[in-house]
Amino acid sequence: MRDKRFEVLNLGGGVFRVTGPQVERMVVQTDWENEEAIAFLQHRLKRLGVETALERAGAVDGDEIRIVGRAFGFESARTAEDMFKELDL
Repeated sequence: MRDKRFEVLNLGGGVFRVTGPQVERMVVQTDWENEEAIAFLQHRLKRLGVETALERAGAVDGDEIRIVGRAFGFESARTAEDMFKELDL
């Protein structure tokens, strides 16, 4: 599906930009005042393969990830707890 495609750009200095219709829509629709909503966004991005793509592009824990005007620190699934992983069962 074309909507699910995304691109990871390494901007240098530990900063990465992720673009793509579905990824951007998910970020825009997230309630950034709600920790659970942010955790669910991280789960959804992981399922789409964004985390893997970021790691392939060289992202490591603590790097800055930018998606449609939002910036947050990268946390690999190897170090972060996915509170929604049971949804994948």
